Amino acid sequence: MIKNYSEYVKRRLKASKNKPISYTKTNINSLFKKSSLTKNLVEKNLRNPKRLEYAEKQYRTHKGYDEERYLSHFIPTNKKGISTVLKFNNSINVITAFPVGKGSIRKIKRKFKK
Repeated sequence: MIKNYSEYVKRRLKASKNKPISYTKTNINSLFKKSSLTKNLVEKNLRNPKRLEYAEKQYRTHKGYDEERYLSHFIPTNKKGISTVLKFNNSINVITAFPVGKGSIRKIKRKFKK
């Protein structure tokens, strides 16, 4: 079982509501074009995090520095969802975002089950 950090991420997102959202990947538009996501939909979920169900803390080394990230799962229905990897600093930094389907949502729920 993995600890759910969704309440912490919701608090951080609400506190940084007026801060800008930046994207790490330079080709984010091509990433969104390949998937069924739009930049507007991702930013809407980040500005209003009521659909955030699960969040997992991750530690990664990037360019020699250890950083703390949060894999956040926004699940509006049981058939579709959005997963984003977030990093908080002066702005909300979206590392990547991808859609998840029904099978993946089932696995996510099982992973965080108490």
